[in-house]
Amino acid sequence: MRSDLTIQRSYDAESQLISEVKKFDRYVLLGEDSEAPSQYTLMAEPENRFSIGIIASGAGIAPSSVYFEREDLYFVGFDATVIMVDPNSRSQRMICKFLGVFYEFFDLSESSVIVINELGASKLTSAGDVVWQFEAEDIVSNWELGGEQTLRLTLIDGRELEVCVP
Repeated sequence: MRSDLTIQRSYDAESQLISEVKKFDRYVLLGEDSEAPSQYTLMAEPENRFSIGIIASGAGIAPSSVYFEREDLYFVGFDATVIMVDPNSRSQRMICKFLGVFYEFFDLSESSVIVINELGASKLTSAGDVVWQFEAEDIVSNWELGGEQTLRLTLIDGRELEVCVP
């Protein structure tokens, strides 16, 4: 697995983002249904073959992506959402909504990834299946992966949790 989409630029208005994303032969626009949009981000492959325009509320961190090479699919995380994108058909294959805002992806293997969000973690496969979830009792403020099986979470109240990831 490799992450090939990089943030190219952020824009002040949705119209600017749409104008730029349409300059690519292959593109997908995500987050068109975002509530209170205020963040407009263009992500693209280094070779500029494919781009993703993201309309977001700006909650959480900057958008991020993970690429599954064997399936030729991207997972894109922003706001409280992870979307599986097929660059060839320029379509959204799966949308996974979380209770808390998206924080980060952890690559596990060629076919799975852990998604850290404000209120826990989930394990997703490259087929788009949610195969494991953990809901924290409070806001997650820090996290680290200790091998493929152990996730260490620190909650906002200072409690530290060690969670086994199947």
